[in-house]
Amino acid sequence: MALAVLGSVLCAASPATADEPSTDATAPIAGEAARTILRGTALFDRGHYDGALAQFSSAYEQMVDHPRRHQVLYNIALCHERSFRYDRAIAFYERYLREGGTREPQAAEVRSILEALDGLLGTLRLVTNVASFEVWIDGHHVADSTRVVRLPAGPHVVEVRADGHLAARRETRVLVGRESRVQLRLERIDAYRGLPTPIFWVSGGVTAATLVGAVVVGLWSMADTRELELRLADPTKAWDVTEEEVQSLQTLSLAADVLYAVGGVLAISTLVLGLLTDWSGEPDVAPSGLAARPNGFVAWF
Repeated sequence: MALAVLGSVLCAASPATADEPSTDATAPIAGEAARTILRGTALFDRGHYDGALAQFSSAYEQMVDHPRRHQVLYNIALCHERSFRYDRAIAFYERYLREGGTREPQAAEVRSILEALDGLLGTLRLVTNVASFEVWIDGHHVADSTRVVRLPAGPHVVEVRADGHLAARRETRVLVGRESRVQLRLERIDAYRGLPTPIFWVSGGVTAATLVGAVVVGLWSMADTRELELRLADPTKAWDVTEEEVQSLQTLSLAADVLYAVGGVLAISTLVLGLLTDWSGEPDVAPSGLAARPNGFVAWF
């Protein structure tokens, strides 16, 4: 039946001088639409179903108001079926019937195919904490704000996206004729209020201690330097200054400089942490539509 429908579309795809809308069910498909269908059929015959799908989808868009446009929907459904995307095949077979396929001799056979494909699907039930969202399955957008999705059996990557929230993703496995349940909680983007205040206070304490140490060591170094200078200025005491004392004073001065530098870096870091700290003191609140439990978890519904 599949090849017969393809053939019926292509038999009408003979060259024509015009591509005007018509109500004639035998009207030829001409121009670019005919060439696009021919390319799609060639790809389909070679087993390149995704390539054929792209061509048939393009032909469908080109055939606005054409009375045989619905037949291209059958070709699109067939490409999805051959690629084991039974849920999408069902959707396009149903569109084929709605848009004119009921007038075709093979309508009863299409209904039989729909029944057979429906038996190859499982059900995925989504539980999430947002009311308006997009459902993405295996990288494809399949529905909006739908909590029950029919999918082919097998592993799938389920993703839920919503405005103002971080996307949530999870891998799951769908079984034929069974319902799988997936819980996905989306975090609000503005839920992050900042760093907890203890981090700032710890950083501030370390900074203060470092700067106090730098001041103490610096004053100590200055006092020793002044004393050494006085001794060197007194001829009677200059001979008593040793090499070890000079080196010790240099080390003390270097330590003071290092502490000042580290204190400066810590002070800048503390200032940045202050800007990133949440000073509101407000506790986290569960997103709208959720009931917070005493143990901190969220009641899903």
